[in-house]
Amino acid sequence: MLHFLAIRDPRDILVSDLHFVSEMAYWHPLHTGINRFATKSDQLDALIHGFEYKPGLFYPNIQERLAEYLSWLDSPDVCVVRFEDLTGENAGQAIKKMNSYFASRATWIDPNIELDCKVETIIDPRKSKTFRSGKTGGWRKEFQSYHCTAFEQLAGSALERLGYE
Repeated sequence: MLHFLAIRDPRDILVSDLHFVSEMAYWHPLHTGINRFATKSDQLDALIHGFEYKPGLFYPNIQERLAEYLSWLDSPDVCVVRFEDLTGENAGQAIKKMNSYFASRATWIDPNIELDCKVETIIDPRKSKTFRSGKTGGWRKEFQSYHCTAFEQLAGSALERLGYE
């Protein structure tokens, strides 16, 4: 079985979720629930702490969301790549890492097929409906001090485990 795990600074994930769910994805199940909060700051706080988005339906806090993936980091059966590498100057190396992993395990694929160009087209931000800016570190502009404190209390250890602190 082939497993890829693309990780990203969780603070940037929250900011991306904030804009995607509140502004871009009117069809998303969280859209109405997140827009009950009056300000972007309140919405971000709700994404950090988790919230009830429909009666009886809860969106988990950031610690719970990250906990689902942390064990994958140590699995030899998972190829871990960073979003920051896929969208930055190391994109070529990240794609080669993914292709190497894929080629070493996908015995049904002709090993002479060049996969690099196929992966590059898949991650092209101009062709993605979920790609807003593709920038890293945007959380620094959106997080206020109380967001930083709440995030650190809930997910500081996960941030360190993921290599972002």
